[in-house]
Amino acid sequence: MWTTTSAGAGYGGEWQVTGYDTPVTLPVARHSRQMAHHALGVVDLACWYRQHGFDVVAEREVRSREQRSTIAPDRVTERFWAVDIPGRPGVHPPDMGAVAPDGGVWAVELERAVKEVRDYQEVIAAYANAGMGQVWHIKSQATARRVMDACTRLGVQWAPPAAGGVTASADGLIRLQQWLPGRAGLRGPEQWTRQLPRSSPAGIPVPAEKPDLSATWRRGRVIDLNEDQLVGGVIW
Repeated sequence: MWTTTSAGAGYGGEWQVTGYDTPVTLPVARHSRQMAHHALGVVDLACWYRQHGFDVVAEREVRSREQRSTIAPDRVTERFWAVDIPGRPGVHPPDMGAVAPDGGVWAVELERAVKEVRDYQEVIAAYANAGMGQVWHIKSQATARRVMDACTRLGVQWAPPAAGGVTASADGLIRLQQWLPGRAGLRGPEQWTRQLPRSSPAGIPVPAEKPDLSATWRRGRVIDLNEDQLVGGVIW
């Protein structure tokens, strides 16, 4: 889904999110092509994690429950996923939160850009101080080197590779994996599912048998992806 109208957001209503007792509802979001590339990459990750039995939560869902609002200062907020970073205003939510089948809590970051080592160091330290596991899915070697450098400055010790293409800390709670989002516009589940690796994300241990997610699917009529359509207030 590229964007939604106000009517479409209204039809969405409220839903329950992993980590919160209170349901969430989201307003219409601003969007740009860069934001869309990142958001769709996180959707790919969410599908991959869900296939292996993780429950997932999106960044905007986290912000809706944990970020204070100047427009509604009396709104009650909760704290589960986001972390505080000294010197930065507000809270820092992960790109995606994931709860493993064994109950482990993971902050998931998709890094498409190359940032300063200090920026990575602050976020990595904040997640570690919060007691969360963290997975960094990284697009380029340049970014990987900077994230590794940030970990080294924090005194992280590394273990042998947890899985193919996965670098993990000695305690297993910091994991780096080079990963590239899939292609858009594929037709049918056979083409789409081939883009998702068969191994578990970042080599995190999961049961051998994958869960049956069919009960959670919302079935509807087939949408022609090559034709703009307005359905229920949502532009597809």
